[in-house]
Amino acid sequence: MLVISDTSPLRYLMEVGAIEVLPKLYGDVRTTPQVLQELRQEHFPEVVRAWSERTPAWLRVESPHELRFLAQLDDGEASALSLACERKADLLLVDERTGSRVAHDCGVNTIGTLGILQEAGHENLIDFHVAIQRLTTETAFRHTEPLMRRVIADYEQERQRRTHRL
Repeated sequence: MLVISDTSPLRYLMEVGAIEVLPKLYGDVRTTPQVLQELRQEHFPEVVRAWSERTPAWLRVESPHELRFLAQLDDGEASALSLACERKADLLLVDERTGSRVAHDCGVNTIGTLGILQEAGHENLIDFHVAIQRLTTETAFRHTEPLMRRVIADYEQERQRRTHRL
């Protein structure tokens, strides 16, 4: 499975202490030099900046051959999406709606931080509710209360469905 990540999922998973779910869910993950550069920005938390300086072996850095989508997206998103389209990735980790829409237009499936946390919770890799609490209270993750209620309800519904299947 070829998985490529934009900046925000890496950032927020790092901030809530759930970054290690990525190799457990997806194996190797790729990102771009532009994404790493964004993770090193001064306004990002120190834990994120430090992590981006010494990335784990499961995170591979690769540049796209052609940097597209700059008119619609920032450098990190554009580079991750360009790489995903070029490599025909199975999945792009991205939170922003525009990036997700452009990825779908390119034939690439997407999942965001919330979806990753849901998957990790269902696989018993994290405590989903603790991760969501940390995400919404300890980070700059943009969300609305209705969105978070829906995400939690979806998680609980899927958990019940899985429990009944067993």
